[in-house]
Amino acid sequence: MGILLQIIILCSLIGLAVVSDSRAAQWGLLALAALCALADAALWLAQRNRAQKLRERTDALFAEDNPARQGDEVQRAEYCLTHLRAAESSLAEDASVIEELRAEVARLQAKINDIEEEKAAIRNKSDRGAMVLHKAHTVCRNLSSEVRELASLVSKVSTGVQVQRDHLTETSGSMEKVAQTAQESSHRVRELSENAQSSSASAATGEREVEGALTSIEKLKDTIVHLKQAMADLGTKASNIGQVMSVINEVADQTNLLALNAAIEAARAGDAGRGFAVVADEVRKLAEKTMGATKEVEDAVHAIQEETRRNVLTVDKAAQLSVDGAEQASRAGSVMRDILQSINDTAEHLLIVARSAQEQSQHSTDTTSALGEIRHVAEQNAQSMETFTAALLGVQSGMEELDMIVNALVSGDYEQATSDKFVQWTPKLDLHVPMVDKQHRLLVDYINELYTAMANNRTAGEVQKILRKLRDYTATHFADEEKMFTATAYLGAAEHMKIHRKFVAKLDEVEEQLKSGTATVSMDLLTFLKDWLVQHIMGTDPTYLPYLKKEDMEPEQIH
Repeated sequence: MGILLQIIILCSLIGLAVVSDSRAAQWGLLALAALCALADAALWLAQRNRAQKLRERTDALFAEDNPARQGDEVQRAEYCLTHLRAAESSLAEDASVIEELRAEVARLQAKINDIEEEKAAIRNKSDRGAMVLHKAHTVCRNLSSEVRELASLVSKVSTGVQVQRDHLTETSGSMEKVAQTAQESSHRVRELSENAQSSSASAATGEREVEGALTSIEKLKDTIVHLKQAMADLGTKASNIGQVMSVINEVADQTNLLALNAAIEAARAGDAGRGFAVVADEVRKLAEKTMGATKEVEDAVHAIQEETRRNVLTVDKAAQLSVDGAEQASRAGSVMRDILQSINDTAEHLLIVARSAQEQSQHSTDTTSALGEIRHVAEQNAQSMETFTAALLGVQSGMEELDMIVNALVSGDYEQATSDKFVQWTPKLDLHVPMVDKQHRLLVDYINELYTAMANNRTAGEVQKILRKLRDYTATHFADEEKMFTATAYLGAAEHMKIHRKFVAKLDEVEEQLKSGTATVSMDLLTFLKDWLVQHIMGTDPTYLPYLKKEDMEPEQIH
């Protein structure tokens, strides 16, 4: 059981040594593991030796020539007691050795506990150091961001000061022209005032004419209303005539019927009724003429009624138009009164403007002198802003470099922290494809060149030129890479090419922003370029390596 415990402790020590971050702790744990192994070996050998001796004594007791099997019982008992005492002495010696080994194991366990405590303390310090570095990284990043914003604001202010200086120069010249034209403006305003007064008189006349027209329209409206009433009465009378004609028509029908009956009766009377028959026939003819005339009169009355109805409708429309005309004339009169009031107000204002223009002419001369002094101060401010901008850009560069160093310390990349390069090429970035690795190295060089330009406060034109080189060479590299893997059975070719297009589009967007002045090269942009390139090389590009031809790979990578 003790040996099994020692083996477990030994395995634990070896595991701790493997996962430990401190090299001193690793060597200490390995030394303790070696001591535990030696203690385990000693215990195992002691136990084996003890078992061997016990086996030998047991075999000796049961051997045929053993004295314990010969003689009487007393002799055999004495022999056994002698051997038992010897065995007891041997066991006492073994127990002493075991106690010493156990004491040694206890000391080793105490040392292990001390090392664990030391390791925990070192880990605690390491964690605190990482927290401090992370906090420093955050502070540097925030300061760098604030300095970038301040630099951008100062750049805008500097540009504004320059523009202000230029505008003041132009304004100074313009004020002289303003002073010259002020007098002309005053004269023209007086002329406008006089014209406004004349327009006021004309507007008053127009108002009176509109009022007269309004009165005439009101009279016309009344006349049309009377005409409408008369036409309505005419329609009523025409309707009455129609009723009378209906009565006459009925009488004629009855007369015609009576004449027919009289003719029938005269025919029955023979010669005695012949004269009466002639009279009845004449009455019938007269009734027929009456009916015909009545029909014509009825048609004429209907025509008169229809024409009267149309005239009534026309008169209604004319009455409505006259009402609308009266309302419009009333509104026109109101508008004319408003126009007249506005013209009077304008005339008064123009008089005030004329006096103000005279005063402005005097003030323009004073303003021209003041603008000269302001222009001189603006030139001094512009020079001071240029000096301040240069100093602030230097601070920005230092803050961004400090942020990069702290970031490298946080990630444990001490080589990056001590290097002057923003992107450090490492063997991890090698794909072992000569053409691709060569182009990747050149892309890294372009990013480092862009970082150097930013750190040294190069001009915007120089930075844009470097970014253009990076963009063009990136497109060239992507085209060469795509030619290489599209000729194979690479399944992710379409998605890979899509990633390429997005990155080139991002570079185009950044270039446009730099040209328009809406963005600058900052650590955020450089970090994006670095992270994208490293992740693309280490994560995306290896997916097409198994599909490449043998001649594209380095000899040692061909299996």
